Formats: sequence, C-alpha cells, structure tokens
Amino acid sequence: AIYDGDMELRQLRAFVHVTHAGTFTRAAEELHLAQSAVSQSVSRLEAELGFALLRRTSRGVELTEAGVVVFERAREIVAGADAIRSDLAALRGLLEGTVALGTMLPPGPVDLPGLLASFHASHPGIAVHVREGSAPDILAQLRRDELDVAFTGVEAEALDGALARERMLGEELLLITPPGHRRLSLDELSGVPFVGYRRGSALRDTVDRALRAASAAPQIVFESDELVSVRELVARSLGVSIVPRSTVDGEGPPIASIPVGLERPLTLVWRERRQPPAAAAFLSYVREAAARDRLPLVG
Repeated sequence: AIYDGDMELRQLRAFVHVTHAGTFTRAAEELHLAQSAVSQSVSRLEAELGFALLRRTSRGVELTEAGVVVFERAREIVAGADAIRSDLAALRGLLEGTVALGTMLPPGPVDLPGLLASFHASHPGIAVHVREGSAPDILAQLRRDELDVAFTGVEAEALDGALARERMLGEELLLITPPGHRRLSLDELSGVPFVGYRRGSALRDTVDRALRAASAAPQIVFESDELVSVRELVARSLGVSIVPRSTVDGEGPPIASIPVGLERPLTLVWRERRQPPAAAAFLSYVREAAARDRLPLVG
C-alpha cells in the first residue's frame, strides 16, 4: 500500500501498545502482528510527525519528551475508537471489546486465570488484557483512563472519591518462620532478620502498619515482591516474614506459620463514570460472583 502521509489509527495503536508493553516484541504479541509490522507503523508515525517518539534502551523502550505529549492524545484516540466499536456492538445485541484489567503484586487469593477463563466462557467476544503493578501504579493508571478496572490490596475507605470501589474479600496474613523455629509474636520481632516487601506495594504498607502498631523494628535482610522467593528465603532460615495464607497453603518448601490477627483486603476499583459495555460486563460479572461467594480462589 502507498503511504499517504496521514496518521492512521493502526499506527497510533501500535505506538500505544509499544509504550504500554515496554518492548516491540511484547507489543507485537499483544497485537498478533509481526514485530517488523509494529516497528514500521511506529516509524511511519514518527516520520509523519517529525519527532522521535520512543528511545530504545537496554531494557526496552521509553518515551521521549515528544513521545510523552503524543502518547496522551494517542491513548485517548485509540480508547475512543475502541469504545465506538464496543457501543455499536452492544446496539447489535453483542458484547465484544477489550477490558484493561490491573492487578496487584502479588495477586491475592483469587485464582485470576480461573476467573478470566470463566468470564471468557460467558463472554467469548470480550478480551481481557491484564497488567500487573504496585497499588500506586495501578491506581494512577486508572485515573489516567489507561485501565478500566483493577484488583488492589488497598482498603476501600482509603481510596479517594474519584474512584468507585468495592471490597471483595479479605485474606489472612500469617507470620512464617523456618521449621522448628520458636514461636514468635509481632511484638517480639525487633532485631529479628525479616524478609520484607518493596516500597510502594499495598502488602508492604499493611505489614509496616502492623509492625509499627506492635512497636516492632525487625532487621530487614531482603526485600522482594515474589512470594515464592519470600517463602524460599524463610525456609532456608534467612529470616522470618508475613505472607498471605494462600502462600502458606500453596506448594513450596516447608515453613511454620503463626496467626497474628492480620488480613489484607482485595478491593475492586473502577472509574466513577459510565463504563464501555465490555468493561461494564466484566464489572458486573465479578461483583455478582463475589456477592454469591463464587469467586474462584487459589488452592
């Protein structure tokens, strides 16, 4: 095809996907296109605008100053085009479209693959794109309209009024130690080697509040958001930690667990305005499943 010099929706879509994905390879996989086609679309967009939009780095790509400006507009255009298709499909009595779902790290007690599979069985025309991140990142993306809905570990009352939210359930948090270790309580953790979580995660905030309330100041020896790694470190006697029950009940090296009266929430969050039909269908499905205690759980 002869390139006529006009910006095209597919070029904007390719640029938005590359920005979100962080690499051309992942963006091509999401778009079900060859990497060369995605790269060509972005190059043509840059040529039309006369600015480099993406800077290639050792870890992938990042936005240039011009890219930041273009990205906000491009994202709105692509989202608007998708909303038009979704609204028209709804008029035909069909439910199709895409839902951008954010989820916390770690994802909590809900079996997310199981939930997505059951939703897809009920709504085969709707695709769900999942992005993982810390609670601040996920909430920021919701406010920027980059996500339709998200699961977070933040208590519903702690969120501002710009976002609608509903607490789905709570998951018990347990203090874990190596097998054979003496039993501990939270107020005995000062100076004890402790495997913690990286700053910014909702789980880190919950654990930090509990430790402060117990006037405990453990010695942080590792920080990780990978619960499998946390369990492994504790099992190898490199520290103690506080983890969700789903981590204790899951597969992994042997550990001892101690109830300490803590739990973390699983809160569903979305934008407080009219949702596109696809996102509205996903919200309705999850809320109804939670109301009937039918959310698929890990384990």
